[in-house]
Amino acid sequence: MFIDAKTSLLVLVLFILTPLTTIQAQTPSTCFEIESILVDACGTIEGENEMVRFIVGPTALNSNNLSVNWPSNSFLGICQNGTTATKVATLNNGIQGCGLLKEPSGGILPAGSKVILISSTSFNVAANSFNDLNDTLYVIFQCSGNTQGHFANYSTSGTLTKTLSMSFSSPSGCSDNVTYNKTLLIDQSGGSTDEDGATVNFLWNGAATYSNIGCTAPINIAEVDITTSSPTICSGEIINLTSTSTGGITSLIWSGGTGTFSSPNSNITSYTSSPTDVSNFYIYLQGSTTCGEIIKDSLLIQISGNNSSVDITTSTTELCNGDSILLTATGSGNYTWSTGSNSASIYALNSGSYTVTSNSSCGSSADTIIITNAPTINLNLIASSTEICNGNTATLTASGAPNYTWFNGTTGTTQTVNSTGNYYVIGYNNCYNDSQSVSISVITPPSITISSSSLSNTLCSGETIILMASGGDNYLWNTTDTSTSLLVTNAGTYTVTSTSICGNSTDNITITDSPTINLNLTASDTLICNGNTAILTASGAPNYFWFNGTTGTSQNVTTTGDYYVIGYNDCYRDSQSVSISVITPPSIAISSSLSSNTLCSGETIILTASGGNNYLWDTSDTTSSIAITIAGVYTVSSSNFCGTISESISITTGVFPIALITGDSVICNNNGIVLTAAGGDTYLWSNGNQSNTTNINAAQQIEVVAFNSCGSDTAYKTIYDYSLTAAFTSNYTPDSNTPIEIGFINSSTNSLTYHWNFGDGSTDTLEDPLHTYTDNGEYTIVLTSSNGFCADTFETTFIFSNPNAVYIPNVFTPNNDEINDVFSIVGENISKIECQIFNRWGEKLYTWNTLDGFWDGKFKNNTVSDGTYFYIARIVWSNNLSEIFNGHLTVLK
Repeated sequence: MFIDAKTSLLVLVLFILTPLTTIQAQTPSTCFEIESILVDACGTIEGENEMVRFIVGPTALNSNNLSVNWPSNSFLGICQNGTTATKVATLNNGIQGCGLLKEPSGGILPAGSKVILISSTSFNVAANSFNDLNDTLYVIFQCSGNTQGHFANYSTSGTLTKTLSMSFSSPSGCSDNVTYNKTLLIDQSGGSTDEDGATVNFLWNGAATYSNIGCTAPINIAEVDITTSSPTICSGEIINLTSTSTGGITSLIWSGGTGTFSSPNSNITSYTSSPTDVSNFYIYLQGSTTCGEIIKDSLLIQISGNNSSVDITTSTTELCNGDSILLTATGSGNYTWSTGSNSASIYALNSGSYTVTSNSSCGSSADTIIITNAPTINLNLIASSTEICNGNTATLTASGAPNYTWFNGTTGTTQTVNSTGNYYVIGYNNCYNDSQSVSISVITPPSITISSSSLSNTLCSGETIILMASGGDNYLWNTTDTSTSLLVTNAGTYTVTSTSICGNSTDNITITDSPTINLNLTASDTLICNGNTAILTASGAPNYFWFNGTTGTSQNVTTTGDYYVIGYNDCYRDSQSVSISVITPPSIAISSSLSSNTLCSGETIILTASGGNNYLWDTSDTTSSIAITIAGVYTVSSSNFCGTISESISITTGVFPIALITGDSVICNNNGIVLTAAGGDTYLWSNGNQSNTTNINAAQQIEVVAFNSCGSDTAYKTIYDYSLTAAFTSNYTPDSNTPIEIGFINSSTNSLTYHWNFGDGSTDTLEDPLHTYTDNGEYTIVLTSSNGFCADTFETTFIFSNPNAVYIPNVFTPNNDEINDVFSIVGENISKIECQIFNRWGEKLYTWNTLDGFWDGKFKNNTVSDGTYFYIARIVWSNNLSEIFNGHLTVLK
């Protein structure tokens, strides 16, 4: 009943804050979003240990399409090889959470995937920890080569803002960039200074926040944190609660207290305290990680005193004569009644207003109730009508009481009824009751119909029809008859009427004389060709029944036969029939005495026509068969009532076959040849093959017989085998060094001429040549042997080289005695040397990138002190492959 000013303010704040949320969508709608940069990485070399975390949007991306514009340094592309696989496996072995690092298959980064980009395949796996990973991250590596940093660490000089830009060449326009201020980078205590672990985190709109949790990769560690300070409240108040969650929290739930939360699964919610929150309690926020791990935070809620909410409860507010009503105050605090009582309950003996007030440390409140004297009962029940026609209703109205209960258990002052019966109502208040009843009768109005002894209401000559009336209590026909039935001998319209207090009802029926039958049946044609249709049409009657049991005025027939129809009405019937004949048109065919219809020289073919009653050939013959000695097209026709039909046959001139064999006649190097026969329709080879081709694998004489309908012919072919084999040996031994002379021994068979290619641009045609190689390298030697018909080749590869070698000393003495005064690197097959020198604190002292470079032990023109120092050297071999060497060296003076 009462809300104080403090609660009103909290309600207003809740209304303003409720729509806010800090939960970000799982997957961005953009192509991808950069989320974090490990700017100041731990470990040496720092430039190889820096990292960027981003999340892929709704479409998969290919890491091979990635291009990065670092704030410092150039982009060297993405590399995935055995080195990266080993390092990812090492990292996974150290993860203590349920997370997993994986390299993309074929470079594909799936939609919605989270990705870590590491700045070098040479990064230090122990430098920045992934131990607390509880999520699945894809990891990709920039190719090695950049040892300087890609980002600017904490500094207050130079350009203060740095921008990282990333883009994918597909799909079009797929890019993102973020900017940070290097003066805002912090150490682990939150101070503005240079320290390893400095990280920048970005919302998808580019807003940057700065953190430092030491030597840890930029992964989201699972945390939930209630950011609202611990409040002190009164029972029933509303608390606005805010929180943050990181690290793959998949669900949130608020709990605690006996009140309710407006949004129990959101970062931002409000808690409405219950009146039963009378002592200090905790509110809890619980989050679940993708691993199923439960993360919690809690907030202490302190209760300052009892809430001052009060209400009056009672069973009734109407006071019966000589009675009393119990009034009870509920809520917290203490009570003061307007009667002066301080009890929780009082009795009201008289009508009037009663007020109770409650006071506590959280405020005060009051409630008021009005008690009235119950009125007496003077019940009256009236009906709008006690007799109603069927389908109408009567309205029953009660008066003289405040409350009513009707015969059907319902309440209210009126009821509507539509059936015969006695109906009652009880009128009452809290103290008195009375009842009255009324009787209702329902009168059914007449609904009259006439039925006939004739289904068609048609009167045949000399017959009678009986008409029957029903549905009324009395009847009056238009013939003045008052009986239920009426005997009809003449056509006409007959009407009957029935009357009651609810109205009258009338029905009528018309009786007609039946007409006579004058049936007629006609056919569109009595003689039809096969496949055509004759239409039969009947007339002169209202109804028809045909030979096939169907009705209607017409029928279609297609076969020979006698067809009838019956015409009828209710009194008469007649029938007629018609005869239909179907004529079949001729269907002619020609057969030949020869199945091939090919006329060879001196032959005769008999052509025979069938299917007709008469024949006329284009040779003027009228017989069914004719004899043919000349090739050509022959036509015969036949006619009848339904038309003329013709058929033709083509007779071709046959020729005797001339057998022919085509294909190579020489077999080389045991490779078979294919011979092809021509000149006939079918073939039989001397090796039994019956197709037009055959395979030959050995020297021989082969023949083929060609057949057609006019005879056969034979062809012959001789096959020769000139196969040979090319081969050689030499005095070459692996890993030989140049210059060197190699002797070749030719072991080819069936060969007459030779051609050597020594792989260095030189050739020779001797059978067993000598050849000198002057330069190290890889050479492919090819021998081609020939005998004028066939050729064969044989090849092998020689490799001449010095092994790669490097020597790196581990101690030198820069004391100017001209003995071991400098630290340098030497070896075999080296084309480039890049070397960096560091002290034990990771400070770079010296670097060189030439083959003759060296370190004289000086830093800033002063010779360094005795001790241990470290080097990282990149060696590029003469085959353009590179290798990294690192270790320590000792300086002694």
